[in-house]
Amino acid sequence: MNPWLRVPPRKGRDDSSAYQLFWCDGCRLGRLNPVPTWQELSKHYSNYYTHADRPSKSGPSLLEKLRVHIAWRTDRSESLTPDLIRKYLPPNGRVCDLGCGDGMLMRGLVAPGLTIFGVEPDAAARNAAHPGMTILEGSAESLPPTLERGSFDVVVMSHVLEHCADPAAAVRNVRSLLKPGGHAIISVPNNECEGLRRSGPAWRWLDVPRHLNFFTGPSLMKLCMGAGLDPRVVAYEGYCRQFSDEWAQEEARISREFSLRSNPSRWTLLGKTTFARPERKYDSVRIIARSATT
Repeated sequence: MNPWLRVPPRKGRDDSSAYQLFWCDGCRLGRLNPVPTWQELSKHYSNYYTHADRPSKSGPSLLEKLRVHIAWRTDRSESLTPDLIRKYLPPNGRVCDLGCGDGMLMRGLVAPGLTIFGVEPDAAARNAAHPGMTILEGSAESLPPTLERGSFDVVVMSHVLEHCADPAAAVRNVRSLLKPGGHAIISVPNNECEGLRRSGPAWRWLDVPRHLNFFTGPSLMKLCMGAGLDPRVVAYEGYCRQFSDEWAQEEARISREFSLRSNPSRWTLLGKTTFARPERKYDSVRIIARSATT
């Protein structure tokens, strides 16, 4: 791997240091090295979304409405929603969401006959879970011992794999939970997108040091295949949100926190990506992979 991006120290924090990201051109994968210990990382999760109320958003400005509408006109992606998950669930099926947070994604799936499990390391998130779910303490890399292997029709990991110190072990665990012919649905930030190229360390989905791995479509596919899964769908998503005022304000906040000067124009990004290839246009990539039937 070769040096790729250097993320500077956080402004005004005595315990902060610069982070160096490395990139492999052959496998199209980035990695933070050295990987911090959990003791070092834990303080960076104290203000994570699972630990705080989600802020309310004021109404969009006229310019924001215009940008988002233009982006919407050329957005061909399908978001990861309960309806998409439901396509892969049989009647009375079983689904497990690894790294489920407070279960927000799964709330739309709750229905009679459907069994929903979640796995989440954060106690605050587990305590806020929807009553229709069973959320167990654990992680994608360290599954709860009571979680039955080979018993799920669908296993979901949405923006979790980039946090894992051992992503290969996490995907092997996904495979171990699936029934024969079951489906894994795995989404991660897309580190080939134009938004990252333009914003650099201030890109919202880079999120160093909470993110340890920096995937692309090909590297995520390779990881799934290495775990014995058969990728059936590679889809890119996440376009319109990049042109919201909220996204721009968050990147501006990150720039201030790291003393960066970068604050790229949303309009310029829109012009660069409107007709770009999916791997350049969308901020996330999702793979749907099937386990072996025998």
